Amino acid sequence: MNLENFADLSVELTAPTLPTGPRGLMLLKLGSLIQSEPLETYRFIHHKYGDIVYAPFPNRPCIFLFDPNSIAHVLKHNHTNYLKSREYESMKPLLGEGLLTSEGEHWKKMRKIMVKEFHVSKVNEFVPVINLKSELKFESLSVEKEVDLSKIFMNLTLELACEMFFGIKNTGDQKIVEKVLSFETKRISKNVRSAFNFPYYVPTLAHLKSRTLICELDKMVDEIIENGSDEINVLSKLLTSRDNLEVKHIRDEIVTLMLAGHETTSNALTWTLYNLIKKPEWIELIRSELKEQNPKTLSDYENCKSLKAVFLESLRLFPPAPLISRMAKQDDIIEEKIIPAGATVIISPYVTHRDPRYWDNADEFQPERFIGRENKRNDFSYFPFARGARSCIGEHLAMAEGLIILANFVMKFDFKLKEGFDPKPEQHITLQAMNGLKVSLTKVL
Repeated sequence: MNLENFADLSVELTAPTLPTGPRGLMLLKLGSLIQSEPLETYRFIHHKYGDIVYAPFPNRPCIFLFDPNSIAHVLKHNHTNYLKSREYESMKPLLGEGLLTSEGEHWKKMRKIMVKEFHVSKVNEFVPVINLKSELKFESLSVEKEVDLSKIFMNLTLELACEMFFGIKNTGDQKIVEKVLSFETKRISKNVRSAFNFPYYVPTLAHLKSRTLICELDKMVDEIIENGSDEINVLSKLLTSRDNLEVKHIRDEIVTLMLAGHETTSNALTWTLYNLIKKPEWIELIRSELKEQNPKTLSDYENCKSLKAVFLESLRLFPPAPLISRMAKQDDIIEEKIIPAGATVIISPYVTHRDPRYWDNADEFQPERFIGRENKRNDFSYFPFARGARSCIGEHLAMAEGLIILANFVMKFDFKLKEGFDPKPEQHITLQAMNGLKVSLTKVL
């Protein structure tokens, strides 16, 4: 056979390669900046190196993914190849084998059980509680002095989480939960961003305090489980379910909900109010809509288009969980780039949500982009609750809390940012306002 006849049919085959990225001194510099200014450093990495970036940090090789197709591959299409990264190990002393930290068959079983408790119909059972708690909280606010809304929302969502998940109403138990979660959130966040951590069994001062606090929490949980509850809450439902769950597994899931649930919602509300201060015309639109529709159910609140658009747009600019990380179990290929086994894959909703290829005026607060277009956005250019197999099971509840609390607040108060004050976003496990949100309040007449 004369191969020359086929010369015009030949193609050049290109083997997959590792992605490009920072090396040498730039690698070390970016590693240091991630410790102090992670959000802007991620944006710089994307701007300088592209959508798929390989950063072989000395303590662990990392792959940064920023485009929706690559993110969808990891979180949805090939999710079985991507395990929870080692950062989640820092959460296990507190969360045990809850949904946020577990893998494999146990995770599948518990997800199937837990997701039923957060169906829209179940969430609607909590709407009256959310309404009542938020009304009482806002009635107690003073208009005589400056307030920090981030602390108010944090306290409110913690009270709601205690009641909805545990059935806790007394202040003493709430303070135990608050003390434990506050310390553990800081400990975990510090560990996640550190280049080196002592194993938990090493008796450092932080680990010793952590163990003491978790023991205090577990004692309280054991007493609640032993006494039971006749009221509607997630714990009582799990205790009486037909799935015959072990008490330890119930405990792990409820504590996971406490950690993942209250702080994300309070931060989302903080950033939403901050954005509304810059666009006060949307406050009047929301008030007019609420007066006209008088919502009662979650569906009613979601049908208030201005209210929902404002909340969704705030979730875009300030996603409650600004970082998602996974670890590649086996070698993979994305867009002809090798993702090596063992590499930590880092995905940043904060960066992708602000990508001008998918969002006009990407850094601007423009709620109108979500009116009438809620379901037309590429799933993985907008994923404040993650997507795929491990998407947040509490999305409906988070939306219910966010929309109802926001509605009650804007109907009751006008609010003005403290002169010269500007909240600073800070990445912990969630996206917090580092210096709070300080405002003056006046009651709406």
